[in-house]
Amino acid sequence: MTDAVAAAEIPADTDIEVVVDALVSPPYYRLVFGMPPLSERRVRALVDAVWAGCS
Repeated sequence: MTDAVAAAEIPADTDIEVVVDALVSPPYYRLVFGMPPLSERRVRALVDAVWAGCS
């Protein structure tokens, strides 16, 4: 994430902890509650949504 800030891909004031929580929480939630893992397509959609929210 700090590389993305340094490359000006996301704003410098982006709360990196929030971004990490947004990316890690869905797979963890699924694991804890015995749900099937995210498909590759869903992981890409998650990353794309979080990345778009950083801009």
